[in-house]
Amino acid sequence: MTSIKIDKQRLLESVQRILEEKPPAESGAFPPQAPKNMPLKDGEAPPFEQVIAKFRELAPGAPNDMEKQLAQIGGEAVLKKNYELLAKQFAGAAGNPDRIMMPVVDPDKADADIGDDGGDLGRRMKKGELDLKPPYAKESIHRIAKRVVETLHQRGLLREQDPEAEPSTNLDTVFPQGLDKDKDAGEKFLTKGTRDGSSTDDSAVTLTKRTIPVGKSKPSQKQIYIDKSLWNILKFTGTQPGKTAHGDANMIAIADGGEYIILDGHHRWSSAFLSGGPAATINVQVIDGLNVEEAIAALRAYGNARGNIQKA
Repeated sequence: MTSIKIDKQRLLESVQRILEEKPPAESGAFPPQAPKNMPLKDGEAPPFEQVIAKFRELAPGAPNDMEKQLAQIGGEAVLKKNYELLAKQFAGAAGNPDRIMMPVVDPDKADADIGDDGGDLGRRMKKGELDLKPPYAKESIHRIAKRVVETLHQRGLLREQDPEAEPSTNLDTVFPQGLDKDKDAGEKFLTKGTRDGSSTDDSAVTLTKRTIPVGKSKPSQKQIYIDKSLWNILKFTGTQPGKTAHGDANMIAIADGGEYIILDGHHRWSSAFLSGGPAATINVQVIDGLNVEEAIAALRAYGNARGNIQKA
């Protein structure tokens, strides 16, 4: 009998994607959930003819009139230009993490993870409750290290003969994954910074409200879905050319040499870019004191600890 090898991670991602799929909307009805069928990646952008056709396809029954939104943008020619410029922001993004590996920091909870005042995330950072910088608390380090090794084995990324990674330098140990499946571990993570033996180390990481231009912002993940970005415009209204989008600072970015890298809120950023053009701005919370890789891992663990599931 022929044996078949199954990549468990890909299988889990496929199952989650199927579970997230919604029944197709009735003809003439605006879809209740954002579609995710048109990925935009480095070197892989759907032709604009498909983009404008999708915009018109989504329009019936939308909360905001498609023709009015298109007129506000400046017409099809301006939308095409904005789309082409947005696609250029993904140059070099092929090496970025897949969307399933990105953090989910939810601004829509009653007790918002992130918001104009920093939300729960900002409050915990100010109190030093999140263990973001060394010295790290060593509680349950062996249990966490064991979970990391087991996960690597399951994904086929670690063989028995491989040397063990040093737990203290492994981001998956410091900022563990899967905390949404372990309520006790998640609750402990959310206050671990108070048990690391230092009252000042985590103050090196800050969250600051700032207004940044979308044209000087780039993605930290591999792709977005352009149809979801168009759906956002029809659902929530687009950004006026050159104006500020979305109101509250409930997206997260990190400064990078005069530019910014979006860590959470990619589709709100891309919607503002498509409708408002590269001169449009967005209100974000800028995280300082971590590099991009550390920030993604820390925010992913935080989101999981708050019960948020990562999305494909």
